[in-house]
Amino acid sequence: MQEVIKSSLFGLITLLLVIMTSCSTVEDGADQKNVKRPILEEQTGPTGNLYVQSSPPNATIWINKEKIRPRTVSQGALQVPLALGSNKPWEIVVQAKGHKQSVPQTVTMEEGEDKYLFFKLDPKKARLHLKTKPPGFKFTINNKITGVTNKSLILPQGVYDIVIELKKNKLRKKTIILGPGERKKLFLNLKQEETSIFKSAKRVKSVWPGPFFNFGIVFSGAHVENPPGKGSSSTLGLELGINHKYSGFMLGIGYNSKTNKVTENDELKETYDRDHKYLVLKKGFPFYFLRYATTLGASIGLGTAKYNLFELEPSIRSSLFFIGGYVTFMDMINFEIRHESTTKTFQAPYADNTKLTGTYFGISIGFYL
Repeated sequence: MQEVIKSSLFGLITLLLVIMTSCSTVEDGADQKNVKRPILEEQTGPTGNLYVQSSPPNATIWINKEKIRPRTVSQGALQVPLALGSNKPWEIVVQAKGHKQSVPQTVTMEEGEDKYLFFKLDPKKARLHLKTKPPGFKFTINNKITGVTNKSLILPQGVYDIVIELKKNKLRKKTIILGPGERKKLFLNLKQEETSIFKSAKRVKSVWPGPFFNFGIVFSGAHVENPPGKGSSSTLGLELGINHKYSGFMLGIGYNSKTNKVTENDELKETYDRDHKYLVLKKGFPFYFLRYATTLGASIGLGTAKYNLFELEPSIRSSLFFIGGYVTFMDMINFEIRHESTTKTFQAPYADNTKLTGTYFGISIGFYL
């Protein structure tokens, strides 16, 4: 009796396994009909063999803008070939981590042909953010690059010896390895080395402000309210002052002079001259998200402007206020945009209560110590 029960249970379990397996097979077959076949499995006619090699190896391969699973190998290494249809163009692109994408190469395969492609990939620059607490320490990298913390640097891949100067000629040394396209942050807590920013002669020198100077081209669009009008001009601008690199603040004076032509419905209404002298305060922040961009900042200013306006004599003076933002590239090239407005309304010959506003865009080259 027990043997009969055992044989019956064994038969039932076997039957259930067969049913489950057949259902799974049917479902898999149904799913496979809806799945797009990879490009390498679509070849039905004559094919040729393509071998894709690169330096560095293990790079991703795109064929006709479709990513495939096989990866590149180093030059001369064994590789399973890619079977590509003959008499048809194939665009091949490869890319490895930390490297720039290759230039596309188009190949046409002959039946039974063996073809080799080799890609030499250019490494991307690495970015190192060197930060200390507190900031303001002088550093040297590989006895060539110098600066003051905190600072972001764009460097090629390689090994870098970093030396940070502390008080009483003490040095803190670090060695880091940067891979292609790598972003690395080196943070050093140096509070224990000195309790005050004024105790180290070397560090005090870097903490005190240095000069800054900007010289460039100013483009601006003028707007006249009541009645509405618009104008445009370009001129040279000059700024100079002091730069406190430790905190990111800059305080300076600036000057530009220009002639604006005011139009209404493309008809010239007035031409006026403006001499602008101003005081500007800027605050910069380290910026690491655009290549070669080192600072992102804001500016605010107040000054006086003298207008030879509407052919009236004597000239009219008014206070002028502006706010703006800027981006500095490579600690030298500046792009800045401002919105400015007079604080006084004017009595024009053809309208009362005329107010001047403007949008200012400048490109300048400067230095910051």
